[in-house]
Amino acid sequence: MRARGALRKENQKALPATREAGPRLIHVRLSEAIHRALRIHVAAHDTSIQNWVAALIERELAPTKGEHSIGEGAHKK
Repeated sequence: MRARGALRKENQKALPATREAGPRLIHVRLSEAIHRALRIHVAAHDTSIQNWVAALIERELAPTKGEHSIGEGAHKK
């Protein structure tokens, strides 16, 4: 019998050697009640769920005083 890791590895698709720069997708599971409240909220603010979530993430990840911006020196030590 094969080890689970080996079987999983065989079923994975190979990633292309180079990745094109572009938008990435995330998936979020919400309860029906939260999703309904979110739809009402974004409609009241004349925006979309996509734009609202993207703005929220950007705002939360914005550098504070003394920090680097996203991608700027993220891998530097």
